Amino acid sequence: MGASKGNWYRGILPVGISVIILAFVAAYYIFGIDSLTSSHGKIAFAKNAIFAVSFETGIALRAGEDSMVTREWNHVRLSSKAAKPTAAGHTGGVFLELGNDIERLVSGKKIRVTVWARSADKHPSPGFAVAYSTAAVGNSGWKMFKLGAEVEPFRFEYSVPVAQKKPGSDFLGIWADTEGKGRSVDVFAIEISPVG
Repeated sequence: MGASKGNWYRGILPVGISVIILAFVAAYYIFGIDSLTSSHGKIAFAKNAIFAVSFETGIALRAGEDSMVTREWNHVRLSSKAAKPTAAGHTGGVFLELGNDIERLVSGKKIRVTVWARSADKHPSPGFAVAYSTAAVGNSGWKMFKLGAEVEPFRFEYSVPVAQKKPGSDFLGIWADTEGKGRSVDVFAIEISPVG
């Protein structure tokens, strides 16, 4: 017996989805990571970025004492009751571990850290902070930012000291509520790029 006319789409749907995925991957590599468009708007990553990630793709963030990470559908929601988290080591608050390949690339160089974020719609934090830590030879200290309801890029620059030992991990820390009241920030993407 022949296939039912009503089931013609069953074979076409998987092929169509595969074509869409392949087209997206091709565009990503042809046009560079600066062309990545998210559901909340375009995030313009630098072509020379050392590290860049959109949280739509998912990535491991870890929460320190008195902090929390919640995975949302296209971002991560961070909250913190920490009063004075450290900016040293893996940092307090919520942190992202950067591998030793990143440490090699940034050692002795000036970098620009960009975090795309907004105040959460529930229990919104009015301000958050970001820190870059080498864990061994220094850190940027907490860089404070005021949050609004719209997604914005928040940036700071840091001259990374030259690594003194074997390559290890650097860390990027995010303190979700600089008043330590447990309020939340939504983070959509992070980029680390060289300056100059």
